[in-house]
Amino acid sequence: RAAAEREVLDRLTAGSPVPEVFEAVTQLIESVHPGSLCSVSILDESGGHFASVVAPRVPPAFRELLLEAAIGLGHGSCAASVYLSRPVLVADLSKDPFWSHNRDAALKSGLAAAWSTPIRSTDGRTLGALGVYRHEIGLPDPQQADSIAHASKLAGIAAERLLAEQKTL
Repeated sequence: RAAAEREVLDRLTAGSPVPEVFEAVTQLIESVHPGSLCSVSILDESGGHFASVVAPRVPPAFRELLLEAAIGLGHGSCAASVYLSRPVLVADLSKDPFWSHNRDAALKSGLAAAWSTPIRSTDGRTLGALGVYRHEIGLPDPQQADSIAHASKLAGIAAERLLAEQKTL
């Protein structure tokens, strides 16, 4: 974990492009949680959809679905997490109402559980969501939950930098 976390911090301090920082965050989670797939989704200006989704190991068709999902209930853990402004932990997405609209696509991608937490700015605004997808049914243990919360804070730092860069354009 230390090497993957150092990589995220090195990319942040070196001024690497923000998508590369987000990719390092996904690699951090995937190294700490073997068998997991991770996504970093950033909201568009309206807050109604995600403007970008960085998820290198997530199947492309499912990544597109994440990008197209409306923020709200029934569109997956990340969309619900942003909508509710709190973590959303789904142990079995085949039965959970948070996945009612996107359940079939998730199951076709081999996913069984999905855990998400909001990505926040330093002033508390929700900027997006960090998602962790598993092929087995279950919830995160306390160590996993802590690492997800920590990774979402690192993603929040990068997301704030992205917003600052967009304002200067």
